[in-house]
Amino acid sequence: MPLTGFQTALARLLSENRTFAAEPIDLHDLKCAWLAALDSVESFVASRPAEELGCLYYSAAMHAFADPRHAADAAPHFGRPGGVLPRIAES
Repeated sequence: MPLTGFQTALARLLSENRTFAAEPIDLHDLKCAWLAALDSVESFVASRPAEELGCLYYSAAMHAFADPRHAADAAPHFGRPGGVLPRIAES
């Protein structure tokens, strides 16, 4: 999606009050970060075994889902009906 399409989509979401940002959003920086994330993940996905397709990786030491490239104890975690509910953090 070109940046203008991206800007339009994000502006629509913000105007519909679907997201709440604590700081102003720089759309150019956001798109650059998104594209960098996509670039970095392609080699990771290609390196994983087929049976891990669609899983997340959970680090018991971090008590959170983590990137197994940065968490030595990260183990595959597969979804299931009912799955994992998000934890609501208090600010």
